[in-house]
Amino acid sequence: MRGSRQQVRSVRELRMRPGGVRGLQESPPAVGESREGVAPDDEAPSVRLDGRAALMERPITVAAAPHRVVDPEQGTAVDSGVAELDPYGTRHTTMGWPVVPTALRELLRDLDSRYPRLPPIWITENGSAESGSVTPDGQVHDAERIDYLAGHLVAVAVAIAAGVDIRGYCLWSLLDNFEWARGYEQRFGLICVDYESLTRTPKDSYGWYRGLIPAHRARTKEPAR
Repeated sequence: MRGSRQQVRSVRELRMRPGGVRGLQESPPAVGESREGVAPDDEAPSVRLDGRAALMERPITVAAAPHRVVDPEQGTAVDSGVAELDPYGTRHTTMGWPVVPTALRELLRDLDSRYPRLPPIWITENGSAESGSVTPDGQVHDAERIDYLAGHLVAVAVAIAAGVDIRGYCLWSLLDNFEWARGYEQRFGLICVDYESLTRTPKDSYGWYRGLIPAHRARTKEPAR
């Protein structure tokens, strides 16, 4: 098991400004590390995988609903004869997604318990769309994004301590960018991009995340890779 009680304890003790939130950065594995992965069918031939990628921003709870025809440019994963429910009672990002960090923890632990021979997991995309514009003094304050990231990173730390083999975490995203059907309407970046001038302004979350990485390494004595 890569994780340890000491690692999780150090994460929970780590407080970074603004907002006094907490978090964890996991480093990628050493070059050449891998595990044997197999297809779901025991009769299927085994294949060698370096890891299993997972994308996660929010949980989705659905119920049966009449099928509806939607604009193909605006279609989503829940436009297939189901209606999306919201039983969580939490705040939502500007995408309208509920913020439920425990869902990531439970997903990781469930994958680990259901599939004992699952290759190492890499979280290749996790982030939130939040509001925030450049203030007159040239700052972008996005405390909601910091809170989102801190909660989900702690969820990853707890899953690691429980024995889930997680080798990496990739934040979405470094820059505000074109977001599929939402275009330039939603902003996920740690850096604000002015789409007219292309000026780039680091947000508060950029400074928080930049400070978090070496602080975590110092507390856990994990080497940079």
